[in-house]
Amino acid sequence: MLLDIESPAFHAGLERLCRMSRGMEEGKTRGGIMGGLKRVACAAGAALTFARMYFLPVRTNELPRQMRVAPTW
Repeated sequence: MLLDIESPAFHAGLERLCRMSRGMEEGKTRGGIMGGLKRVACAAGAALTFARMYFLPVRTNELPRQMRVAPTW
């Protein structure tokens, strides 16, 4: 199996994870109760986005008919 990294849904998920990460940093620098709430909300959004990306369809990758393990030195 291979990740379909060229999928628009995969790219959108990565962008959303980046936004959530920036939001958590903003919440950390803001501090206080509102900053903590923002960090928690962004962490939950990131977890949900990661779970959504985990279930994206993958591409099939056929194994070679003959595999040989050999030392590389």
